[in-house]
Amino acid sequence: MLKYVPNYEEILEAIQNKFGLNNNKLGDGVIKIYPENVEMYQAIQRFCKTQGYECHVIIPKNERPFRVVVKGLGLDYDTEKLKNILVNQGVQVSKITRLTQQRNRQPLPFYLVELVKTANVETIYRVNRIGFLKIEIEEFRARKQITQCFNCNGFGHSALGCGYRPRCLKCNGAHRTNQCSIKDGVENPRH
Repeated sequence: MLKYVPNYEEILEAIQNKFGLNNNKLGDGVIKIYPENVEMYQAIQRFCKTQGYECHVIIPKNERPFRVVVKGLGLDYDTEKLKNILVNQGVQVSKITRLTQQRNRQPLPFYLVELVKTANVETIYRVNRIGFLKIEIEEFRARKQITQCFNCNGFGHSALGCGYRPRCLKCNGAHRTNQCSIKDGVENPRH
């Protein structure tokens, strides 16, 4: 999805000349481009990035990580130790994060595990012990709310697929909010 900018026609013409696509729609401040297949999707994504066009992509389901939640471990369980144990059991782990309560950010005894999608990724559900503790592994169910990007702070996409310039909510600078020199919370963020 391309950011709607004054010279959008030039950008769409360049995409049309390169890929032969003329199936675009304007909506919600972005121009939606509909590629014909996965290969074209990836080629358009690379083209926009090399040309410096501000855009974001919706990650296709087949490229999203396989995510599960591990329950039954303590609040202070080391995520690196958990990763090593799972890897030793033949599970290809890409990332582990301790989950927190939505309202007050207090840590929960649940761990979000992102796995590399392989043919045997479902074997994670066979793991029922970590060390001396019996655990449960459940499918991750995402919250049903609007996604906000941690890169540009726009809505409807995530930082993983964001090609827009970073923007800070605290000072409106050209950097991510977590890289801001202002460390205290801001009462009225700049959006």
